[in-house]
Amino acid sequence: MHNQSVSTPLPSHDHFAELFAQYQRRIYSYISTLIINRDDVDDIFQQTCVVLWKKWNQYDPQADFANWGCGIARNEVRNYLRKKHGSSIQFSDQVLDSLSDEHIEVGREMEARHRALSDCLDKLPPPQRELVERCYSDEGSIRSIANRMQIAPTTLYMKLHRLRRALLDCISLALRSEP
Repeated sequence: MHNQSVSTPLPSHDHFAELFAQYQRRIYSYISTLIINRDDVDDIFQQTCVVLWKKWNQYDPQADFANWGCGIARNEVRNYLRKKHGSSIQFSDQVLDSLSDEHIEVGREMEARHRALSDCLDKLPPPQRELVERCYSDEGSIRSIANRMQIAPTTLYMKLHRLRRALLDCISLALRSEP
């Protein structure tokens, strides 16, 4: 019997760049949950980005990019806190790990909700979807949209209320059926 190792293909630069673009806000948000000063958050995020790009070929495409990126950010936060040992706020590694785990879980939940919302919007008939998009874009106030549609604002509010209720029910159903 011999031991065969299965190697995971490395991500391409393009794929890595897409993942980075998709998750950079989440990584920044993670850092900002641990560090109060915005300038320090920016510095740590910048250093995290440098490390991510240096290690892009170590990323396993089968792994969760957000977890990987937040793990690197966690290490950069630890480095920052060690360097600023005089800081009045110090977190233990256990606290950082706990905050990181919580942030990652919340991020997963938000992604699942976003996917469900997108899927539920896709299921709406085109006129209803267009109405939702119109009302939640920068097309103006509900009153001005109602005027353009030549309906009373209260009628539009009622339509939106029914659509939001239907979307909420659809999202709840989708989230319950997710593993």
